[in-house]
Amino acid sequence: DPEGARKFLVDSRWLGLDPARTKALQVKLERLHADATASMPAGNNGSATSQNDVLTVSRMEYARFAGQTGRVAADCGRNGVFGARRSWIAPGGQRPDNGPVVCVSADDANAYASWLGARERRRYRLPSAGEAKAQSTSPVAGWLTLCGNSSCSKRMVSGKPKPLDANRGYNDVGIRLVREG
Repeated sequence: DPEGARKFLVDSRWLGLDPARTKALQVKLERLHADATASMPAGNNGSATSQNDVLTVSRMEYARFAGQTGRVAADCGRNGVFGARRSWIAPGGQRPDNGPVVCVSADDANAYASWLGARERRRYRLPSAGEAKAQSTSPVAGWLTLCGNSSCSKRMVSGKPKPLDANRGYNDVGIRLVREG
């Protein structure tokens, strides 16, 4: 969606991209718009429907992945100052097994996407900011492909105004994936 990408680029000044990088992205957007316009069939008003599904990963689905891969649970803080450590296994509060997994890092989310894609012979990935904006953040927010700094140690999360530490989990951030095609 070139128009959505253009709006996002304007709205992303807070990222502090250097002017050369911003200009390169603008040129890329212009090329995308030109390619999309040239390849648009007659009679199409530009409102294409997406072939991608966005899905939320449950605790039960993530447990199967963690058990088969031996994935170590990400740090998710503590329940209170002196409370027990939280993780996706025990994130705090009552969480049903078929409810969304939380307390997973961005690396956990990417690893799960790769594992699921290999099992199903399909491509899964984290959503872009535009894809996430089109979806509700209910029941949980999810990690995005968009990095919050050059090393990608901070990542954007749907519904959150500032990037979060990508190496840890949060009790209100889970895994939302895009299944392509």
